[in-house]
Amino acid sequence: MKSELTIEQAVNFLKTLKPKSDLIFAAELSNDRVQIQIQHGFVVLSINEAQLSDAGVYQIVATNERGTAETTATILVHPRADILKENHGYDVEDVREIQFSVSKGQKQAPQFLSQLSDYHCPDELGRSYFEARIQPINDPTLRVQWLKDGSNLPNANRIQTFHNFGFVSLTLHPTYPEDQGVYTCVLINDLGEAQSSANLTTIATETLQLDPMHEDSLQQINAIEGHEIHIGPILHDRPEEFHSLEAPKVVRPLASKIEVEENEPIHMEARIQPASDVKMTVEWFHNGAPLGAAHRFRPMFDFGYIALDILYAYSEDSGTYTCVARNELGEAQSSLELVVTKQVTLYLDPQHPEVVN
Repeated sequence: MKSELTIEQAVNFLKTLKPKSDLIFAAELSNDRVQIQIQHGFVVLSINEAQLSDAGVYQIVATNERGTAETTATILVHPRADILKENHGYDVEDVREIQFSVSKGQKQAPQFLSQLSDYHCPDELGRSYFEARIQPINDPTLRVQWLKDGSNLPNANRIQTFHNFGFVSLTLHPTYPEDQGVYTCVLINDLGEAQSSANLTTIATETLQLDPMHEDSLQQINAIEGHEIHIGPILHDRPEEFHSLEAPKVVRPLASKIEVEENEPIHMEARIQPASDVKMTVEWFHNGAPLGAAHRFRPMFDFGYIALDILYAYSEDSGTYTCVARNELGEAQSSLELVVTKQVTLYLDPQHPEVVN
């Protein structure tokens, strides 16, 4: 490698090293002002603000267990004219333009040392990458532009460009289907331009899937969704829960007659059908009149069972008791005779007549 530059200019040499992760690096230099960096498998030799004493041959040696590799670089440093002494009316920009024009004979038109290669992104939303090596390396006027299908790339976080040490790259991550196309890298300086292009392809999938992926499974899904799981007894239509199906009838009537002493309890019962008729009502009558409400009267009607309890009887409770069962289709009744013997509260006859005599 060889480079010519004027005094106080910077110079960088770039060399590729393989393997990247198994190197013992050594440098044999004739000047302590030289900096060496290792980045991404490249060795960079840099000199900032070169002086006439920096001219010479530089040797870089890389070794590992398998052997040794070396490379050399020749640097020529030329003096420059003191422009400021000739005319004190120049500003900074004028001085830079004159310096570039003086060194124009040492500059070269941009060119690609390695071309961009076509790239196929095999994964949806994967990473796409283009790279190339270019020269000149130390041209401050060199501009690098990236185009897609002839238009400038948009500004986006997922699009990253790199230009340093004669190396340019373009990274797209993630890669979208609309990123497919022709990518061009354009190099421009005062002496001309160069460009290199490559194609990017990727996997394009439909964002909205309208066609069924498993047509046979659709029938099974419909069958499962249409299947009803019932927990508990199976329910059937029961019209008897809403309407009377037959007229009531007494299957076990009340006792014909009951005789009790006053203040004794009384129990009378009967059974009727249908037992599960929700429209069935039961009423009690005493001597043809509705039975009055009292604490000692306890009527009950449950699933065809009819009962009346009198907690303690009075003599005025004697008479005919009738229970009447009614529904939408008719009625049925049963009666009994109740006799309550009144207790004597005032004894007028002597209990021991012999004592009286």
